[in-house]
Amino acid sequence: MDAPIINLCIQQGKTFEFALRYAESRYNYCDIATVASLAPLRLTVPSHGIPDGWPITIQCVKRPAEMNGDYIATVIDTDTIEINDLVGSCWRHRWAAGGHVRFPVPQDITGWSARAAFRRRIGDPVAVLTLHSDPGQNPDGLIIMDPAEHSFTLQLSDAVTAGLRPMCGMWDAEVIDPEGNVYALVDVSEFEITGEVTV
Repeated sequence: MDAPIINLCIQQGKTFEFALRYAESRYNYCDIATVASLAPLRLTVPSHGIPDGWPITIQCVKRPAEMNGDYIATVIDTDTIEINDLVGSCWRHRWAAGGHVRFPVPQDITGWSARAAFRRRIGDPVAVLTLHSDPGQNPDGLIIMDPAEHSFTLQLSDAVTAGLRPMCGMWDAEVIDPEGNVYALVDVSEFEITGEVTV
């Protein structure tokens, strides 16, 4: 998939954590079998294969059209997902049939690695911060990989952020698969380091 632009704010003296989930460039489509609950909305989607907390799109529901849109799925079981912030009990029309759930196929990241760099400007020879999934690379922070969650989590300790100066700059992140192919995880984005109020 195209790498997103993600602007970050890092506060001095505070632990920083930011998780990214990674998907393939193709989608899965699962038919909606029933609407099991309206408050919150629960859908029966047999053998859906959607990870908990994964982004989904509900499409092609004619009535109620309010069901269509982009959401984050809460997985109840292998056949049921919940859209916790969507309530359908006040809709004029009730679901009768049709529609499907589209979601990006989760990428298997077993054996992958990841790295990120923060610089004052693109091309600066010295990085403000470096992060890596391998502690042996001596980065300022780690990128924790979780194949079960298809996720990469950027982590900086409060001791590291306490030593940073307020500034703005650019950052990006990339991942490397077991064959050595390099892919963008985050496209070139902005970051800001801010001072802390509570010390």
